[in-house]
Amino acid sequence: MALSSDPYEQRLFQMFQAHDVDSCGRLDREALVKLCHTLELKERGHLLVRCLLGENSKNQQQQKQQRITFKEFREGLLHILGGEEQQRGGEGLP
Repeated sequence: MALSSDPYEQRLFQMFQAHDVDSCGRLDREALVKLCHTLELKERGHLLVRCLLGENSKNQQQQKQQRITFKEFREGLLHILGGEEQQRGGEGLP
């Protein structure tokens, strides 16, 4: 995967890799939750996990098998954080 030269993205990728315990390039639900905790995303982390892996519509076995790539994680994180910024920016506007 071609990584951007952005030092923040590189650091985020390093943190993603640190949580990829089996070095497969993907995180399962448990590892994703731990990464969100490490990043101190709090409620946004819960939202990100739901956004990327879905709600409880799948059984536990299917949920455990779901995994996300760094690209999916990065895009989801930007979506969640971008939506929050849009909400803040829209406050107080006529």
